Amino acid sequence: MYAVSTILGGLTKVLMTRSVSHYLPYLHHKMVNRAADYKRNNDAVRYEASESFCRDLEAIMAIYHDSRRKPPTRKQLKTIPYGDQYYWCEIATQ
Repeated sequence: MYAVSTILGGLTKVLMTRSVSHYLPYLHHKMVNRAADYKRNNDAVRYEASESFCRDLEAIMAIYHDSRRKPPTRKQLKTIPYGDQYYWCEIATQ
C-alpha cells in the first residue's frame, strides 16, 4: 500500500504540475496588489521595488508565454545563471 501510494504521488506530481505560464500571472497579480498597498501606505522604497519586480515579471511572462515548461525544481534553480531570463527556454530546445 505504501509503495502504490508513493508511485501514484510521484506520477501525480509529474503529470499534474501546471506550467510556468500558469504561475507567472498569479505572481504578477499578487505583486501588483502588494505595490498598491505600499503606495497607499506611502512606503516609497518598497513601492519602487515592487514596481521593478512587476516590470521584470512582465518581461518574463512575455518570454515564457504558452511555453508549457514545468517550473524548475530547487536543484535546477541552483544551476540557472543569475540574470539569464532565457535560460529555461533554451534548455527546452536542447
